[in-house]
Amino acid sequence: MHVSPGNDINITDSIIDAYSTTGSFPFNTDGFDVTATNVKITNSVIFNGDDAIAVQSGSHNVLFQGGTIGYQTHGMSIGSLGQNQATFANVSNIAFDDITVINGVYAARFKSWQGGQGIAQNISWTNMRVYNVTFPIFVTQTYINQGGSSTQLENGAVSARPNNSTVNMNNFTWANFTGTVNTFQPGDGSCASDVSVPIQVYPQTHMY
Repeated sequence: MHVSPGNDINITDSIIDAYSTTGSFPFNTDGFDVTATNVKITNSVIFNGDDAIAVQSGSHNVLFQGGTIGYQTHGMSIGSLGQNQATFANVSNIAFDDITVINGVYAARFKSWQGGQGIAQNISWTNMRVYNVTFPIFVTQTYINQGGSSTQLENGAVSARPNNSTVNMNNFTWANFTGTVNTFQPGDGSCASDVSVPIQVYPQTHMY
């Protein structure tokens, strides 16, 4: 479901099941893609093969609360941001709360592109129950195309992305995570070893 553009949007009791009739994995099956303001999405059940919710640039005051996500989901994501290097990405006041994540690749995820610009601020993931999840918290500030370090331009040309900037992170919170992780290590193909922005993780954030 593409929630864009708009203001004062309430969505409740949604069921999204990305099922493949061919038996293949349902790649790129986002549940909600949000580019809007004052959005409340509550009590969702989402089984898919990509982001259960992806909050994009231009989104402000978004609440995703209650419900269950799973089936190799990529979780609750901010981003991706900064893919268009000429545009300043801006996301603020986003809360993910009281969600159960089952058999997911990710639970709480932030993704911004290498060479992008912008700011994401006042973002929180709280009261998360994760079961058999590979990466309960996953932050990538310098994402690149996993097929290489280039990007497709609007005119069809291909250009290398300079590693000279990233979207800034301000006032991020991960709190009250409980559950289990698995030992599956698929790799991501896009992580950088240097994430130099201070990140606040409350002491009660833990895994059992």
